[in-house]
Amino acid sequence: SMALDPDGNTLEYDSGGLAASGIIQAAPLRLYQLYGFNSLASAQYIQLFDTFRVPANGAVPARPPLYAAASSAFYYDFGEIGSAFQLGLCWSNSSTLGTKTIGSADCWMHAVYR
Repeated sequence: SMALDPDGNTLEYDSGGLAASGIIQAAPLRLYQLYGFNSLASAQYIQLFDTFRVPANGAVPARPPLYAAASSAFYYDFGEIGSAFQLGLCWSNSSTLGTKTIGSADCWMHAVYR
């Protein structure tokens, strides 16, 4: 079930098509769900950064990277408590697990947060 704020509201981010990275919100938030599609013919990682702008290559993600299988949809649920980001939340695809190595605009991303 979706966690809601006292007014019953959540916000949604959508990349609006294929992208390599994006800013979900440039302010503190709790992430509840992240889902999308990896159109790349190989697997890659989805990295989350606790920041208000997408960092440069080599940056270390704020959470363990999420796995996006080749040519497949992915879905991650962070539960009713969610995952807190203090500065903001940016995402990037990456060919490497431990640090950011941005790829092409080949991921469609959607997030539910508040």
